[in-house]
Amino acid sequence: MRVAVVGAGLAGLGAAYFLLKKGFSVTIFDENGVGGGASGIPVGLCHPYVGRSGKPSKFSDEALFLTKKLLDDAEKTVNKRLADRSGILRVDWTPFEWYPDLKKVEEGVLISSGMTVFINEYVHALFASLKGVEFIQKKISSAADLEEFDQIVFAMGFGMKEFDLPVNFVKGQVLIGTTDKFLDKTLMKAKGHLSPIGEKRVQLGSTYEHHFLSDKPDMEIAKKELKEKLLAFFAREGEFFIDSVWAGVRVCVKEGYLPIVQKCSQKAFIFTGLGSRGLLYHAYYGRHLADLIG
Repeated sequence: MRVAVVGAGLAGLGAAYFLLKKGFSVTIFDENGVGGGASGIPVGLCHPYVGRSGKPSKFSDEALFLTKKLLDDAEKTVNKRLADRSGILRVDWTPFEWYPDLKKVEEGVLISSGMTVFINEYVHALFASLKGVEFIQKKISSAADLEEFDQIVFAMGFGMKEFDLPVNFVKGQVLIGTTDKFLDKTLMKAKGHLSPIGEKRVQLGSTYEHHFLSDKPDMEIAKKELKEKLLAFFAREGEFFIDSVWAGVRVCVKEGYLPIVQKCSQKAFIFTGLGSRGLLYHAYYGRHLADLIG
């Protein structure tokens, strides 16, 4: 069976991984290339817990296990570390319940199962691990463009705006720069996060822009939206030197937080709505989608 996957971000690659495992012939289409959309962020957080409540996300144990499996395969393919697996430190949080992977430390609560994943590098390495997959950089407007395929998976992220789905589109921006503060792991505070991305370089994020005119980076808006989070981590100017900004648009479901995986026609499926939990759920729901197809 020939399957077309439209979208080369976390959702599309997660689906392609498990479709290949089932023996299907897979072709991936994306007009912007691999990781050209919201999955191109420098680093992303992967951990089981939801918001301030600290309750575990649904299916999080198996979802995290599968994410680590795909991450392992990607790292073996490129022979390179693609994540910091030493945990995530939440410094202003009281968990709903003390689960085994949570540890009280002097600075706050350590989520030992949490990872900071170098997403842009990861998606390219994951794609490289998909042996036998074909990639075509091309815009796909509808299922009519792919009549020669037996099944089609639409996993386009912001491109899903053309579908009538119960989702919102949220623009997220992060500030990138340098600091002399020593960071050995990602810090989370007041919905913001500060993540190391290299020697003395960090990423501060993220904005949650529900009303935006462009999906392109906007330094002034990013600085304004992230000012409070910036002050939460840096007590004075001069501790963080901003040199660039990154922007992407997340697809978020309107109710709840679980992604959308559904059949939309005789031979077409939709996989979207990963929101901020793309790293946690792309493998788990990618496998679910592959099971639905066969």
